[in-house]
Amino acid sequence: MNNIANIAVVGEGKMGTSLFLYLNGFDFNLTWLCRDDTGMENARKTFIKKTGHLYHSGIISESEYSLKL
Repeated sequence: MNNIANIAVVGEGKMGTSLFLYLNGFDFNLTWLCRDDTGMENARKTFIKKTGHLYHSGIISESEYSLKL
């Protein structure tokens, strides 16, 4: 059986951000592909915001929060 080691998420929209946030909890090498630098910066801000919500809601621990950022 082949093991998946690398995953790329395309797009910084709602679906791409949600997929990246979900897959970030697993042991994959993740690549996030965005249209341009502005898209990447917006995606990064959204990811940080959503990760902060997970931490403040008690869904992830402080150590998990630190690792994700």
